[in-house]
Amino acid sequence: MLYRFGSFNSLNLDAVANGSFYFSQRDQVNDPLDCNPPVQFPTYGEFKYRLNKLLSELNNCSPEFIDLFSNEKVIEATYSPFRDSKRLIELLKNQADRVGILCFTKDYNHPLMWSHYSDGHRGFCIGYDIDYDTTQLWDELDLFSGEKIFVRYVNYSSEPIDALTIYITLLHFMLRNARDKKGYLNFDDAYKVLGFENISRVIFAHLSLFFLSHKHESWSYENEVRLLAMPFDNKVRSGLKVSSSKILKRVYFGAKMPKSQKITLSKLLASETTEFFESRFSEEKLGVTFSPACYI
Repeated sequence: MLYRFGSFNSLNLDAVANGSFYFSQRDQVNDPLDCNPPVQFPTYGEFKYRLNKLLSELNNCSPEFIDLFSNEKVIEATYSPFRDSKRLIELLKNQADRVGILCFTKDYNHPLMWSHYSDGHRGFCIGYDIDYDTTQLWDELDLFSGEKIFVRYVNYSSEPIDALTIYITLLHFMLRNARDKKGYLNFDDAYKVLGFENISRVIFAHLSLFFLSHKHESWSYENEVRLLAMPFDNKVRSGLKVSSSKILKRVYFGAKMPKSQKITLSKLLASETTEFFESRFSEEKLGVTFSPACYI
């Protein structure tokens, strides 16, 4: 379950009443540092060391493949996407401008989230049934009529994005998936992964996933998860609208939300599968408690 907070206003009411999500462009987020982090690129020496280390740790693998990608000229060709870092950043930002961004949190019970994103507890929080693999760096969703949507947790740090670590992580992931049923990595399948055109395309496409999910560590209380609509078919995905009505499952009323607004929201979102909850300021601890609610 993932959650979105909102104030009781016409824009939010229109979105929930029509059962729609809107994927924003990166320049529409509320933090100018967000979706625009610096990227650290490796030197050739650093790249060669990490690649050779990865190759040396591969087991049950074609020795011809190891020999080929340990060759100096092949390593230089594999490193080539990183040589013109300014051009790569320019391309990356152009790609990022076309990605649609939809933000959620994993926590409906954080006091700061209620204060900052729900009009000081006067608004609401909605829970959506979005299931994803929390053990992966990203997961792909099949919820929105064939749209290519990736889900990724936000990384909180004051450091730049480490392009080399992302590259090696992706490479390790792709090589693992290329193994046959017996766990062996043959030459042809391994070469398809590390082939220049393939790995360059993959690293560029997925670097934007990390570029758009990297925020300053001071925002870590948000515990944020992002849905990213990727423009892999060359279509701009920022501005995308998709239906959310089938996955809306829970509604939490803010502790200071007027009763009349609770009734309005209940009527708008009532269904056989939607649960409603009241929030109250706890008298036993500094926080908020929740209980089932019914206003219609």
